[in-house]
Amino acid sequence: MHFVSNSLSTARTIPASFTGSSPEANAEPTQSERHPDLAVYKTSAPSNDSSVWSLWVPEIVIEVVSADSAERDYTEKAEDYLRFGVHEYWIVDVARGVITFNRRSRGGWAKREIRRADRYTTHLLPGFELVASTLLGS
Repeated sequence: MHFVSNSLSTARTIPASFTGSSPEANAEPTQSERHPDLAVYKTSAPSNDSSVWSLWVPEIVIEVVSADSAERDYTEKAEDYLRFGVHEYWIVDVARGVITFNRRSRGGWAKREIRRADRYTTHLLPGFELVASTLLGS
């Protein structure tokens, strides 16, 4: 399993083709405005060249909502990640005290929200259980 964090200096970006941005608007074709806070890949990268980012889709993408990113995180990124082929998109909203789990279902997202006292499991991470209070505080 591979985790890629936007906070790491080695973080990778999602390709321009993913967001619909033209390569001319970006410094490199592999850069875009979509930088997940955390991406979970269950497989190794299929290659080491720069084209890997158009082929290697994360199973889970996690975003942490900030005051200026709520609209982007809840609407724009959800649509983009669905189009890109992400299996689950998690939105951690500490201010609201809720984590929204978007699971791919019938061409859209099936949504589930949990609060501090709740737990979440996913078939994508067998044996893993997320206790919401660990991310949202008590």
